[in-house]
Amino acid sequence: MSQSERKVKINSIHDLPVKHQCQLLSISRSSAYYQSKAPCDQELSLMRHLDVLHLHYPFYGASKPNKAHRINPYLLRDIEINHSNQVWCTDITYLPMARGFAYLVAIMDWHSRKVLIFTLINPRIEQAAYIVFKLITPGLNLVDVNIILTG
Repeated sequence: MSQSERKVKINSIHDLPVKHQCQLLSISRSSAYYQSKAPCDQELSLMRHLDVLHLHYPFYGASKPNKAHRINPYLLRDIEINHSNQVWCTDITYLPMARGFAYLVAIMDWHSRKVLIFTLINPRIEQAAYIVFKLITPGLNLVDVNIILTG
């Protein structure tokens, strides 16, 4: 059960105090009381304006690499990828929404190009999201995939 599903089960008028309900559901007390704040109209207007600009000029913002930055080698260059679960990749995409935005995070198999798992993240609720995917795959058994997003 996800944290948001457990959070819905908290009942502030129940005989069992919220503190104990949170302990039983393994969520922090602060998240039980947290009320997400919708972005103001000015912020939404700015985000929509940036989206429109990006649709008209998708090349804006593209920059040349800084010569002082280290360039890491491509580690898959000499590897023959010939079966599933040999190499995975991840993608994080920004999605404009009616009241703000969200991130779509997906983990895919490089060989088959199938999406193994995905989730939507609302940055308004989680300033820093620590996502743990538990995947059961043939030949790999249980795998923990950790992704840390900070904003």
